Amino acid sequence: MSKNYKRVMNYKSEESRSNAIQNLKTDGNKTHGKSRQPFYISWTNMKVRCDNPNTPSYKDYGARGITYCKEWKTFEGFQKDMLKTWDKGLTLERLDVNKGYFKDNCKWANRYEQSINRRNTRFFEHNGLSMTLSDWARHLGKSRSMMANRHYILGWTVEDTLLR
Repeated sequence: MSKNYKRVMNYKSEESRSNAIQNLKTDGNKTHGKSRQPFYISWTNMKVRCDNPNTPSYKDYGARGITYCKEWKTFEGFQKDMLKTWDKGLTLERLDVNKGYFKDNCKWANRYEQSINRRNTRFFEHNGLSMTLSDWARHLGKSRSMMANRHYILGWTVEDTLLR
């Protein structure tokens, strides 16, 4: 051992060393064992977005006043409300993006649903239908980029963009 390093503890056996390391990792109390599960990660991510100003997404959540209900301060409360509707591959979504996280404003959504439920998503309405430009392009069998150019670059009306 180099003279620049000090040995902090001298363990008599590998087992005592292993026990000491385990004690550093946990206080010895049993937990729910779900900290690496996607459902639990959704809960922690929600809390971080709302509570931690050092997180990049805080500006879009906590800084805008987006919070979560008192029942969801604990994992057990969140689990009670949301586990029965969760499925693998789904993420937590707020139905109204300007309101906080609580049972009646949240659901589980796939990536596509998440992508259209944003504050900056633009919907195009025609004949009583309201869809994103990508959905209109798919619906009409046209190129999304062509339609975007028509509307955003050339300044075409919604009707012309969709039907010409």
